[in-house]
Amino acid sequence: MFPRVHRWQLALFALGLLLVVAGCMDSDERKPVPIVTVEVLREPEAYRYNGQRVSKKQLDEELRLLAEQHARERMGSARVIVRLRTEPGADYTRTTALQDQCIGLGLNKLETAGN
Repeated sequence: MFPRVHRWQLALFALGLLLVVAGCMDSDERKPVPIVTVEVLREPEAYRYNGQRVSKKQLDEELRLLAEQHARERMGSARVIVRLRTEPGADYTRTTALQDQCIGLGLNKLETAGN
């Protein structure tokens, strides 16, 4: 009435099921995605990173560390959302340069926010 199932077939099925379940439970999916805000200020070389005023050199280091800490090797990107803002009167070319820098670091989930 029912087809005969061998033990090795059951073991193979159980192993496949285990691999599927383990693959669906990626540890990255359980952690919230970090969101950072970077604002380009009017003054040359002046930025705001998560509300704190920083220099270009400090911002470069913060972004590099952020990309390293949240890197996804298989994807070639970092699991981070970067919200970019430009203060009124700031040079927008600095914002586009910042976008290029983020993409180069693997921070490719960029949102441009209004002021």
